[in-house]
Amino acid sequence: MNAEMHFWQAGNDSTRYNALLLKVYIYRRAGLYHQAINEIDRSRSYALTVDEKSQLKYEELLNSFLNNDYGYCTTFRFDSNEGTNYAKQIELMQLYSLNELQNWTNCKKQMLAYLDKTDTIKTKEILNLPETYRHKDPAKSKRLSAFLPGLGEIYAGYPAKGITSFLLNAGFLAFTGYNIYYHYYITSVFSGFLPVSKFYGGGKRLSTNLADRHNDQEINKIKRLYSNEILGMVK
Repeated sequence: MNAEMHFWQAGNDSTRYNALLLKVYIYRRAGLYHQAINEIDRSRSYALTVDEKSQLKYEELLNSFLNNDYGYCTTFRFDSNEGTNYAKQIELMQLYSLNELQNWTNCKKQMLAYLDKTDTIKTKEILNLPETYRHKDPAKSKRLSAFLPGLGEIYAGYPAKGITSFLLNAGFLAFTGYNIYYHYYITSVFSGFLPVSKFYGGGKRLSTNLADRHNDQEINKIKRLYSNEILGMVK
């Protein structure tokens, strides 16, 4: 409230800038990043110095990053005379944003561009970073489990679960057939057919979840590799 009062009582743009920057700090510390960005937008028409504009642009980038707006962070650009005081922080946020967006090809390119060319060890480490992973298609995993119970789980990278699923389905299916053969129709329905239906449908859902889990694990593994290299660069 005091910052807003100072803002409206300000007699010039420089004083308004100081009041507005204070509000941005307050919102950022409270975790209200979107509100902080809205405050920065109010300064567009002010006659500010290069340093003041640079400070506000940095705050805009920082709040966008903290707000998980990684796509915006990767396209954010400072003019040649801006952002020099925050070069390392800008580099860090943009590299992390590319990593979070799984844009590992461009992340690697930027890391190599920032790197000291004489640091051959670090250069080799970055060049060896993976840019892709073995993606498992959840829809394909589900189709495979529909064709043969357990096959989707095996495709997703969980052979033990796939074999277990196949044996359970085969066992209950055999039990159903046994009861039908001996005319135990009620038993075949409740102790055979219904469990088969349950495990068959559950197996399809499980194979989809396992494919998603595999992909998440692979993505997080690559993100950790890049995060470690990024941290090593900015130390």
